[in-house]
Amino acid sequence: MNREKPPVDHAERVRSVALSRSAAAQSSLAASWARSMKTYGLEPDAPGSRDARLEASEIGHRRDALGRILATSAPVMDRLYASLGLAGCSVFLSDTEGVVIDHRMPGGDDAMLRAAGLCEGGVWSEAVQGTNGIGTCIAEERAVTIYRDQHFHDRNTVMACMGAPVFDEHGALVAVLDVSSCRDDLTQPFATLIAQTVTDAARQIEADHFQSAFAGRRILRGAGDG
Repeated sequence: MNREKPPVDHAERVRSVALSRSAAAQSSLAASWARSMKTYGLEPDAPGSRDARLEASEIGHRRDALGRILATSAPVMDRLYASLGLAGCSVFLSDTEGVVIDHRMPGGDDAMLRAAGLCEGGVWSEAVQGTNGIGTCIAEERAVTIYRDQHFHDRNTVMACMGAPVFDEHGALVAVLDVSSCRDDLTQPFATLIAQTVTDAARQIEADHFQSAFAGRRILRGAGDG
């Protein structure tokens, strides 16, 4: 599969927008680019950071910390991957520090995504990777779609990433569910459709987790609840 190199001016375009005085007012994307440069001191064309992966022991500790959420998310991730895997999409679950702790990945795309650092143990916070589907979702606590050259780092512009927040039974952010793809044929309209599917899946994880957290108690549903 042929890969187009990111536009030569991507880094300069990011810098121009991020360093402008009106970045925060232009759009949420511009605000994220500005955070990446001004708050975290990142450069859009800097090498490195792909090796920002945790050891297996640390991943294990983080998996244990998520506990019930990890168990609840597994069947939802399985169903999501069954729907999108044949289209070249991979499914990831991260904790609130952007560390990928679980994934479902097509065999053909395994090497490509691992080379990008998007794999179990990879760190995808904004502080490490700049604007991306996992880190920006964490920073803004809302569903985001970061499509190709909307990423901060030029090395990540081959990916389309759709992330949705997962909140626990107390309303606190506890994880991010993300679907990402390096496929050239994944169009932006299709990415938008996938993003809605990811959001629905994240809400399902929350609902299942809520019922599990309050198992044995009577749960009252309002007229608008699913």
